[in-house]
Amino acid sequence: MRTPPGPSLSNPAVQPPRVFVRSAEVADLLGYASAQSFRGARRRLEDEEDFPPPARMAGREYLWRTGEVLAWMDRPPASVAGVPDLSPEDLAVDRAILMRRAAQA
Repeated sequence: MRTPPGPSLSNPAVQPPRVFVRSAEVADLLGYASAQSFRGARRRLEDEEDFPPPARMAGREYLWRTGEVLAWMDRPPASVAGVPDLSPEDLAVDRAILMRRAAQA
């Protein structure tokens, strides 16, 4: 009797979730058109939107913890000072629209 296949490079469908993701994968998750466009916006995201900094480097490539990036994406929208009429749902829709526009740029 054969045992079911386990995680392997030849069978990525059964691999465990990855702990780290590269710039290109983060760009794809966030809706950027390329890794280069994400890298151009990374500092602003870190400074202004509390995006998690890279956890480590692999050669010249930065790596982010997958869980931190996903948690950042799922965080509640920030309140907007001086705009009391916007609900968190409205802000989430606005963020989604902006991310789509960034992907088209």
